[in-house]
Amino acid sequence: SKTSYDAQSGVLEYPIGFQYMTNGLTGAPELKVKVDGLEAEFGKDFKVTSDKGHISFFVEPAVGAKIEIIRTTSRLQESDYQYGRINPQQVEKDFDRLTMRDQELTQSDEDIGVRIDANEAEIAEAKSRISDNEEDIEALQGAAEELAAAIREEATIRSQTDSSIQTSIGQLEAEDAAL
Repeated sequence: SKTSYDAQSGVLEYPIGFQYMTNGLTGAPELKVKVDGLEAEFGKDFKVTSDKGHISFFVEPAVGAKIEIIRTTSRLQESDYQYGRINPQQVEKDFDRLTMRDQELTQSDEDIGVRIDANEAEIAEAKSRISDNEEDIEALQGAAEELAAAIREEATIRSQTDSSIQTSIGQLEAEDAAL
């Protein structure tokens, strides 16, 4: 489950709005709290009220900041059902945990869907840039081929000029020798 709020002036407490579990080892709520996309730290940035129905920030978030409260139920099975008596309250709590985890999978699927849509848009933009780059590459290849042809032509002209000069030098040397 997930609840979102826009931070209000003078407000430190926000309703959680759904059931959640607490970590059996640390006692921390199995919640993720974000303010404008940045994760807040339990015990440092916020606490859970004694009735466990609200989070309470130690410092007021900026007015208009997006506050998200997200249930993050642990995947760890803390109960041991191998030996001894079965505690009905514990069984019910463990079923609740499984149900919450299933609900979070649905939430994750929704989040994944949003990410897929965003990724598809990024892929389309990248393909467009690649297409533009391919056109630029084709133009550069055409210019490079024209330049290579001009260089070959220049080399041919220089070779012919060098040959003509050598012929002229040979004729001049022959005339000088005849004199």
